[in-house]
Amino acid sequence: VKRIATWMSGTLFLLSLCPLAAQGRELRVCAGCEFTSPGEAIAASRDGDTVLIDGGLHQVGTLAIDRSITLRGINGATLDGESKGHVIDMLADGITIEGLIIENPGVSDMKEFASIHGESVHDCRLRFNVLRNATYGIYLARSERCLIERNVSLGNAKDEVLGGNGIHLWYSSNNSLLGNTVISHRDGIYFEFSENLLVKGNSALSNIRYGLHFMFCHRSHIEGNRFYQNATGTALMYSRHLELVGNAFNDSQGPSMQGLLLKDITDSVVKRNTLTRNTTGVLADNSSRN
Repeated sequence: VKRIATWMSGTLFLLSLCPLAAQGRELRVCAGCEFTSPGEAIAASRDGDTVLIDGGLHQVGTLAIDRSITLRGINGATLDGESKGHVIDMLADGITIEGLIIENPGVSDMKEFASIHGESVHDCRLRFNVLRNATYGIYLARSERCLIERNVSLGNAKDEVLGGNGIHLWYSSNNSLLGNTVISHRDGIYFEFSENLLVKGNSALSNIRYGLHFMFCHRSHIEGNRFYQNATGTALMYSRHLELVGNAFNDSQGPSMQGLLLKDITDSVVKRNTLTRNTTGVLADNSSRN
């Protein structure tokens, strides 16, 4: 017992030192700070650091983040992409981006420029950001275990060619989307070849094609979302083992518009949803065992 007590005492002492040793630095960006631009602070950062951007408009073009840091905005900090490309391009795992206003990514009919972009990154945290004049708001490809929470994406889609999607996942499984709002995009939320997703408490309004669009996405849970005044509220296609529970589909009105479209959906559960003032409530096409 004495040996165990002595070992525990020494271990607890060492553990008490670990947070101090492992704690990252805070690199502040402001007019009178050591760093006056986000790019300078990111270049000086190391894994585990926080780059804190304190207010102001920063014309950044594209900010590439190639280390596991937190990029946090306070007091209305705004990053302007100057319509050049991605505004933030994540190139490392474990990145957190929160509390920022991010505006003006590029517009192209050849590339998917986004306010926040990541390819082959994992464990990212994208929270409490406002994305303005966004072509694509958040675009993840081949990325897993990311949390996309309580962001607002205000799109600029005028047609399906130049417009992009509010939150777009491609080959990106095991991700969570919680409490986001997407407005005036091509599709509010779009998933393709992505599985095991949690989509809960989001709102999609006034998107010119679909509020939510699934293609080849299996074993996902869609609960408590709200879809208003989209051309079609939600289109679920070529997928199985979905749970669609307690969602609201409202005001999809006009020729060939539906609150909910099920196309080649099998072995899924659709329950306790509300469909109001849609031209067609539910259109089920080649869908069975549901």
